[in-house]
Parts: sequence; C-alpha cells; structure tokens
Amino acid sequence: MVASRKLVLSLLFPLLVLLACASTVPQQAVITLSPEVMFQTIGGWEATAQAGQLTFRDIFPKYKDTLYDLTVNDLGINRIRLEITNGVENTGDYFTQYFNGQISREEWKKHWYEIINDNNDPFVINPAGFHFGSLDYSVDTVILPIKQRVEARGEKLYVNLNYVDFGPSAFEHKNYPEEYAEFMLATFLHLRDKYGWTPDSIEIVLEADNAGWSGAQIGQAIAATGNRLKANGFHPAFIAPSTTNMANAVPLFDQAIQIPGAADYLTDLSYHRYGGVSDATLQTIGSRAIQYGIQTAHLELIGATYKDLHKDLTLGRDSSWAQFTIAWLKSSGIDDGGKYYVIDDSDPNRPIVNLGSRTRYLRQYFKYVRSGAVRILATSSDTAFEPLAFVNADCKQVVVVKAASGGSFSIQGLPAATYGVKYTTEAQYDIDSPDVTIAAGQPLQAAIPAAGVITIYAKSVNCAPLVNISAASYRSAELASESLVASFGKNLAPATVAATATPLPTSLAGAAVKVTDALGVERPAPLLFVSPQQINYQIPPGTSRGPAKVVVVNGANITAIRSATIARVVPGLFSANSSGAGAAAAVALRVKPDSSQSFEPTIKFDAAQGKFIPLPIDLGPDSGNATDQVFLILYGTGIRFNGGLPMVSVKIGDANGANAVDAPVLHALGLAEYVGLDQVTVRLPRSLAGRGEVSVFLSVDGKQANPVVINVK
Repeated sequence: MVASRKLVLSLLFPLLVLLACASTVPQQAVITLSPEVMFQTIGGWEATAQAGQLTFRDIFPKYKDTLYDLTVNDLGINRIRLEITNGVENTGDYFTQYFNGQISREEWKKHWYEIINDNNDPFVINPAGFHFGSLDYSVDTVILPIKQRVEARGEKLYVNLNYVDFGPSAFEHKNYPEEYAEFMLATFLHLRDKYGWTPDSIEIVLEADNAGWSGAQIGQAIAATGNRLKANGFHPAFIAPSTTNMANAVPLFDQAIQIPGAADYLTDLSYHRYGGVSDATLQTIGSRAIQYGIQTAHLELIGATYKDLHKDLTLGRDSSWAQFTIAWLKSSGIDDGGKYYVIDDSDPNRPIVNLGSRTRYLRQYFKYVRSGAVRILATSSDTAFEPLAFVNADCKQVVVVKAASGGSFSIQGLPAATYGVKYTTEAQYDIDSPDVTIAAGQPLQAAIPAAGVITIYAKSVNCAPLVNISAASYRSAELASESLVASFGKNLAPATVAATATPLPTSLAGAAVKVTDALGVERPAPLLFVSPQQINYQIPPGTSRGPAKVVVVNGANITAIRSATIARVVPGLFSANSSGAGAAAAVALRVKPDSSQSFEPTIKFDAAQGKFIPLPIDLGPDSGNATDQVFLILYGTGIRFNGGLPMVSVKIGDANGANAVDAPVLHALGLAEYVGLDQVTVRLPRSLAGRGEVSVFLSVDGKQANPVVINVK
C-alpha cells in the first residue's frame, strides 16, 4: 500500500512541478473586439485658430506653411475653433486701428468685450454696426490655408464659431437673446458673402461659468439663434455650455434644455477640464448624451494629456476633443500643453516647428482615427493595456492601446488585412514595428517596450466604404427619419432580391440593415432591395434625430459599418432617371372649371437621346374664370415631418435660380400606401406659360432639396 502510494507520488511529482512553473509564467494580455457593440461617432480633433499669426507677424510667414502641413497631414487636426469676441458689434473698428499701428494692443484690448448695439431693432441688421476685421484675419491666415490642406486629403474642415464674452459691457447679448441671434446672423451672412461658406457649429459661449452665463441664458440664445438662422437657410450645430469646471457642465445643460426650443437645436454637450474633474462627472456627461441623443465634446485644457483623451473617449463618450491652440513661439512661452506645436525661434530667420511633448502621444489617436469613425467595443484581459477600437469611414479598423507598462498582447476580432503598428513612449517617438498581415479569425500580435501608446491601423482591407445617401437627391450629409435611403458598398448581400409585398421585410437573401440612433436604440430597417453592391431601405420609424450608426449584416457577419446624421427633415425630390438630377419624377393634374380632373404625364423616354426628357405641360388658354388649373405633383422623401405649409416653398425658374416665380404649395406630406414616399403638390402659375424647360426649387424648413426639371409649354 505504501509502495503503491510512493509510486503514484513519483509519477505525479513531475506534473506538479510543471504546473507550478507554468503558474509563474505571465499570461499574454488579450484584447477582444466586438464590432456589434457601437458607441459614439468621431466628429473631429480641434485646435483654436491661434498660431502666432498676429502677435508674431514678422516671423509667422517663415514657419506657417510647414506648421500647417504638419498640423493637417501629420497630426490630423480637422476641426478649428474660430473665436469671435462680442465687441465685434461696435461703432469703432478697433482691430483695424491696432493692425495699422494707430492704437496700442492694450487700447484695442479694452474694446474686445465692449458691445455697442447696432440699433434698437434686433430683427434689422445695421452693417455699419459690425466690424469683422479680427475674424477675417483669423480666417485669412489660419482657416483658409488649413481648409485647403484638409480638402486636399479628401476631407472637410469643421469650423466651430466660438463666441467669447470675458468682460463686462453696458449692453450684453446674454440678456437679449434676439440680439444674440442677430449677432450670429450678421456673422453668418458676412462669412457667406465674403468667403462662400459658413461655420459648421456655434459654440454658444466660451466657458459659460467663467463668463457669467446662466443655463437659462444659454438656452434662450440657442432657441432664438436656431430659429433665426433656420429662417435664413442656415442649419449649424449648437454646442454648450463649454464650462471651465467640468462639474458645472451638466447643471447648466439641464437648465438650458428647459427653455422651449433649445433642445431642438442643441447637438453637443461640451466641457473643459480646469476643475471639477472626476470619473463620475464624466460618466454623467456621457449618460446625458445618450439620454438626449446628442454628442459630447471636450474642447479645452492647457496641459491635456493622452490619458485625459482616453478617459474622455471612454467615460465621456466624446465625439470631438481639443487640447488648445495650434502653435506658439518658444521664446514667448513654455511647452505647457497649451499648443500642439512649439516654434523654436532661436534663429528668427529659420524657425523650426516642433511637436509639443504631449502632442507626441495625442498623434497616436488623431492621425489614425478620422472623422466619421465609429467606436466599437474593445475589452482587455489585462488592465495594463487599455484599448479603444474604431471603424473608420473607409471601413479600415484602428485599435489604440494605452499601455501602463511595456509588454505584448494579442488582438482578437480584427478582419483579415495588413496592419501597421506604431508606438510612442517616453524614450521613443513614432516607432514603426513590422507590418502584420492576418487572415480571417487570426489574432494579431503586438508589443510595446515601455509605457506609452501603441496604434494598430489597417493599411489594406478587403472591403469598400459604406455610402448612405438619400434615394431621391443622392446627397449624403443628412438622412431624414422614415426617408428612403440607398446604400452602396461591397459584398453587402449574396444575391439580388427585391421586396414583393408590404409590410417590407427586414431581411432579404440573408442581408439586413440595422440602425442605432442617438438614444442607443437599435432598429431593423425595412428593405426594398438588396444586391452585392447596393441596398435600398427606409430609415426605421421612430429613429431619433442626431448621430446614428448604420450596420449591414450578411448572415452572421457584419459587412459594413457607417455613421450617419438623422434629421427631422432632409428634403429630396426623385428624378425620372433616379440620379437626383434632370427631369422630375412627377405628374400633372388638370382641374377644369367643371371640377373634372385628369392626370397627365410630364416625362417620356427619348430613345434617340437615351434618356428621360420632360414633356411640355400645357397650362391652356387664359379664359378668366373658365381657365384650367394645373397642378404639379412632385414625389420625394425626407419631407413628411416638415413644420407645416408655411415652412414649405417652391420656386420655379432658370437653372441658376434666376427669374424664379413662387408656386403655391397645397400639400407636403407622406403617402401612407407607399413606404417612405412623400408628395408635394403645387399650383403652376400662369406666368410660367411659354418658359420651356425650367428648374423646380423646393425648400422645406429652410433646407433646399435637389432641383429637378419640368417643361412648361
């Protein structure tokens, strides 16, 4: 018995030794991606339009081109804060006087926040009461050269107009919301008329708690400005409250949205990190965004680090993020994290552009995660390696790992592709590891020698970006709830199948589309048609406005992910050739004096030309009370949730909009019997008789639809 026990122990001993040794070997960290779980969509990486262009006018031309090239193409900035002080509304043009050497900087500064009302009517702009010299100088020296570089990359520069109110004035815009709205309208009109574009957003006030703005004042300014700009055809995003103290952001936001109309326009809950910073507050900010279907944004901290960025992207669910300014001279400041670049001007004739010490790490995020990227779930088995994962708009995936120490890890769930691997540590910057090519289902191995940030980014991938456009206008900026959408991509469905009955199916040939709205609610989309390269579907009823994610599923596999912006109204008119241009998909309705009615075609296919052409619509002779009334019935999508007939207008005239006449609108509504299809009915004025081919211009809630063509005999 004893001998047999010894024999058993002797056999087990080597196994016990192996197990003991194995238990001391550290297990490699495993990062797991779950693309079916999505979070925010990235809007952009922001910098304030400050590069020393005014203070250092003599040396600025010697470094500006290199600086802007690096800012856009190496760091990845694609969003600019364009500041405007409230003293722009003033009888005196103090900036021009300062710029020309007529007054000192100190004298000019006295008037930065001095508002002198242009007149007593907030609905009548007196152009002489506004002086935009300082704003224009920032546009000319910073915005335009950066805009040119961003667009050369095939991207769009996002311009955030930021209202600055850091001083008392006898007259205050914050006490008169309609005057604030007038100020913003004057600014938009100026930028449109001088430069041909307008800002993408309005940051209502810089550091509301520092500027002494209440939540109610913020909300009133948003509502008044949103209404005023909308009535003039402008539809910017609205950002607030941009508090100095993070803990003040949610209380001011909660007060602002109590103002009627404010919640209709507010798109971003913003904050700074100068006080009140806590994980709990960040999580509350992120939760408010989900609750109200909006985005969050951290927009300033001098000294912000990649650790702040990482937390803001996870806990705060930020869509946009900023440290502070673009650049400043080394001789006039320190590398304090208040500028992305520090200009070494020790030799004024040959200034050198250097990355800020904190910017080295931020670049690991900015450069590879681009506007439109959707964050997906990434988990780690080791807290020393904290991952963030994204699917860019070009469908290439990026994983950024904040490493608390050196070590290796594997990533599971990446699609088959070739990946670049780049890291930055305290001792090493911008180091490339060898590219890694993986097959489907194969994990990717990566390592970093010390604490820092490592980025794994797809270089090539077997997919095509998903493009979502209005099925009527073929425009992609926004999509309307319940509207018809055409999506284009690659391997979207295994076969070509069209729906044959209503209610429409949510799966065809194994393909499906899922839309997750700003409130985090996922809904299957009704499908009209699927094919390997195209899917036509309806934005599901109930989808809330704001940022959304569109996911195409083919069987059990996610084929494509793309962000989208859902709005209440995005008017689009169908054309006969389904391109969004050319002859209108419409019919004419003739009503005779005896009330008899007849429908008449407005298009025909011309075989010789190989295209649809508009047929002449005969308005008939002018017989006084016995004259026929002729109506044009247009078909479109994204129109049904309009604000009522007063918000719908149709003009008909030359292709460039000249010589247009108003066509009274009788109906603008959805057709219950046809999924997603809307109808606009207008009476054709007799003044159009004999005009021939003319363009139809539809405006709904201040938004312009794609023009289409009719022919009037």
